[in-house]
Amino acid sequence: MSTENTTPTGLSSKEALTLIDASNIQVLLAQHQQQLAALPKDADPVQRASLQLDIASALLALQRQAEAWQQARPIFDLFVQHAQWQQAVETCDVIYQCGQPDAIIALGNGVWLGVTFPIAAHTSVAMLHHIIDETPPNADGAAVAAIAAHLLQTCVAKARNTPA
Repeated sequence: MSTENTTPTGLSSKEALTLIDASNIQVLLAQHQQQLAALPKDADPVQRASLQLDIASALLALQRQAEAWQQARPIFDLFVQHAQWQQAVETCDVIYQCGQPDAIIALGNGVWLGVTFPIAAHTSVAMLHHIIDETPPNADGAAVAAIAAHLLQTCVAKARNTPA
């Protein structure tokens, strides 16, 4: 017999939390879709793409990778065209996590943008961690990415006057 707590429905606590999280994400997805549908045709394209990125992120969280990819892939170019570097890297992250054939290309683009343009350091570090995860054990790429991630974290910590 399991020692894990169960809910009145017989689900484990972890299973119940997963259902609650999925339900919350589903609600968030519906809200983003409604907001996108309510945008006027002449709305700012970056605003439209931002909502599409939110939708793609929610779809990814719901493990609907193919749908997330369909939302995310077209907006990457728009973010780059409008010099929206943070959102471009976040889009690359979603595309990478979808696991489609162009995932590694998206990861490479995201890392390059993340270390080249001014974006949130934690986003660059997250992209570098993907490189660490993807690098075969006998290659040096993981070490280089780890050092770059550490350098970024150290620089941010120094800027904030906090320990890394």
